[in-house]
Amino acid sequence: RRENFIQNYPNPFNNMTTIEFHIPENGNVKLVVCNIHGQEIAVIADDLRSAGTHTLSFDGSDLESGVYFIRLESNGHCTTKRMIILK
Repeated sequence: RRENFIQNYPNPFNNMTTIEFHIPENGNVKLVVCNIHGQEIAVIADDLRSAGTHTLSFDGSDLESGVYFIRLESNGHCTTKRMIILK
């Protein structure tokens, strides 16, 4: 892969989901969850990561059912993916 990639599974999910992302080169990674208004409601990662694929868990038990977005920012690129919480 030559570009940023992000996916979560399962999607939709109840409380817990796994977020997998790929960055093609070393760099600072900021991974956040936003609501439908684009407001950041959780920061999952904000640190230096090596190139490759990474996996993190996200606990959405504090959030209400609905549509949210995962935003991955790394090396000047931004990738966004929709995720759905069903309770």
